[in-house]
Amino acid sequence: MKSKAKQFNLHQDGIAVVNSIIGEGARFRGDFELSGLLRIDGSFEGNIESVGKVLVGRHGSAIVPEIRARAVIVGGKVIGNITAQEMVTILSTGSVEGDIETPRLLAEEGVVINGRITVHSAQKSEVENTALIQEEIERARLELDSIPQPQEN
Repeated sequence: MKSKAKQFNLHQDGIAVVNSIIGEGARFRGDFELSGLLRIDGSFEGNIESVGKVLVGRHGSAIVPEIRARAVIVGGKVIGNITAQEMVTILSTGSVEGDIETPRLLAEEGVVINGRITVHSAQKSEVENTALIQEEIERARLELDSIPQPQEN
């Protein structure tokens, strides 16, 4: 099945601009390259490369050799490797079967990870505390739960 990239407006709360979405019940096979946010609520097989963010929804699945992105949020299932330039967030409903490489990893209690994890130092050091980590997880949940509105032409 061929995918059509859809443009969406920035949410009023400033969460994200969704450039492409694979909706529930949709299946896509192939390579995906984009500069914005890719949201997967259906099934994806192939490579993903984004200078933006990749979000795998609670009912989404990605079977990939590799996801390369600035940030990755996993609420569903990923089978394959993840490389993120900034951060990987795995919510309690998420699972990853593959290697993860990132400067920051947030994983809620209950996640399933089967693979090698490499957390390397970020370019600038940050002091983390529980409140900041919880805020990041809540922001990821909000993005996962948001429904993008199509841009009017």
